[in-house]
Parts: sequence; C-alpha cells; structure tokens
Amino acid sequence: MREGEQPVGPIPDKTKQTGGRIACLLIPLLLVTAAARADEERQRLLPFYRNVPQAAAGLEAGRFFLELSPYYMTSKAGVEDTWALSAFFSADLGGGWEVRLAGDTLTYQRPTTGFSDLFVGAKWCFHKTDVLSLAVMADLEIPNGAKDFREPGPEPTLTFLASRTFGAFQGSLTVGSTLVEEDPGGSYLTVNASLELDYLPDERNAYSLWVSGYGPDQKHAGASRVSVGASYSRQLDARNAVGIYAMQGLSGRGMGWSVGFTWDVSF
Repeated sequence: MREGEQPVGPIPDKTKQTGGRIACLLIPLLLVTAAARADEERQRLLPFYRNVPQAAAGLEAGRFFLELSPYYMTSKAGVEDTWALSAFFSADLGGGWEVRLAGDTLTYQRPTTGFSDLFVGAKWCFHKTDVLSLAVMADLEIPNGAKDFREPGPEPTLTFLASRTFGAFQGSLTVGSTLVEEDPGGSYLTVNASLELDYLPDERNAYSLWVSGYGPDQKHAGASRVSVGASYSRQLDARNAVGIYAMQGLSGRGMGWSVGFTWDVSF
C-alpha cells in the first residue's frame, strides 16, 4: 500500500497507511531521471517519479518512509535502455507537512554508469478526511548527477494533488508544472498530469492503474508524452511492503516500457 492510501478494514498499526505502492511515491521528490545522449543530441526522458501518480494524503504524525526500487526502462528515439536503483525518503514534520529527498542511487545506460540528479522538496496536505485529501507540493531537481544523466540546470516543479475514497476504491489526480532547462540554454514550462485508480480490498493488498504524462515539449514541436501503468503491492507487516509494477509509453518519444520492484519501510 502506498503512502497516503486509505486502508480498508481494521489496521492495528497506523504505519500500514504509509506502506508501499508501486513505483515510488511519488511526489515530489523525485525519483529518477533517466536522461541520455543519442547522436550527439541530448534526449530528455521524463523523470521516473513523475510517471507514477501520487496520493494527496501523507505520512502519519512523526513517521518516516523509505522506498528502494530497482527498475529497467527501455527508450525510444535510439536511446540506450536504462537500469537503475531509485531511492525515496520522506519525513513528517507535523501540521500536514513533509520533506522529501529522492534520486537514482546507481544508474547504468551503456556505456555510462553513475548517479542521476537529486530531487528535494516538500508537500503540504492542507485538507484531510476519511474521504477527501488535498495537498500541494514543490520539488527541485538539482543537476548534480553524472554528466550524461544530469539536466542543464535546476528544474522546479509545483503540483496540486487530490485524492477521493469510494469504499474500497481511491481515485487520485495530480496537476502541475515544471520549468524545464534546455541545453544549450533557455527554458520553458510543461504541464504534468496524472490520474490513478486504486483498489484496496483489504489492509494488505493494493492494485493500481494509472495514466500520466506531460506536454508540450517545446524542443520537439510541442509534442506531449503519455504513459500508462499498473502495479500490485502487499503489506508484509506493520512496517514493510513489497510491490511490482509495469509501465508502457504511448508516445513516439521517451519511455518505451518499464518494469520494476519496490520495497517500502515505514518507521
């Protein structure tokens, strides 16, 4: 079960509400940038964490959350495939506030091995009930990764999140904008959006379907990128959850398909 999902049925330990979800929480912080170079032209891929929707609700008071996710991603436009181990960490500060930190701890894209950019950010859940949660979050991608994986400059993102529970189902919507830095200079705004439906039949199992993407990309004649995904996660105990996910890119550029695993721990 991912961070912010509303469990169904009695839960002895509230840390189960922060259990895992596929592909990484999303949210702001980031999780994985897989940029590369092909034919001497840098081919930007949508940062991995932005491919996966996020729920508005956050951690329980005083809790911490850590997720590790090894994944494999194919690419289009002649870009080499990517292997990476992404990491995501968040901490509750009280009052609905969280701080977040994420990035690829190790990335391989032939012939380059190294670290990707670091993401730092914060989320504020300003409205939370058993049925509806609303939040805003901001994150910053810091261009400190290996040469072939880093962005030309810092890239801030601002996102609005809404989650609504309908019995055993939960729907989540995110809408945001990123200021993209372009090489060899200049910048432009993109619109990022995602829509997800989760099914939680009990406190241990969670199934998810989502669609996400962004546009327009001013470097490529205003083209957008869209992907779909599905995941399953299982809560092992009060602190640990594991999951598997798969995604498919629907656009002519960017991600082809991707598969990965997640291990989440809350404490």
